[in-house]
Amino acid sequence: MRINHNGNTALEHQVRVEKLEVYENTPGIALSSRIYQADNSNSSSHAALNIRTGGSTGGDPVLSLGVANVGAWQLGFDNSDADKLKINWNNITSTPSDAKSRK
Repeated sequence: MRINHNGNTALEHQVRVEKLEVYENTPGIALSSRIYQADNSNSSSHAALNIRTGGSTGGDPVLSLGVANVGAWQLGFDNSDADKLKINWNNITSTPSDAKSRK
């Protein structure tokens, strides 16, 4: 779906593993996404980002903040290790399974 020619609103299907990807490759353009609940009149007007997996024998929900060719901080719920909350640093040579924990 593309609403206008400048790409302000565009969801395009390409061969991807992800169900939804927001991608920008134009120099000098900042990429941002927002979940914004603008109502200020009701304390129940929440905004939430939910990252979930299928159940207790499923995978781990993970939030990753990274820089290409440098590394990434990952915050995740370790479903296979007593449901512990873990924060890991991955450099470009490590994978989530062998990353060293940082405190």
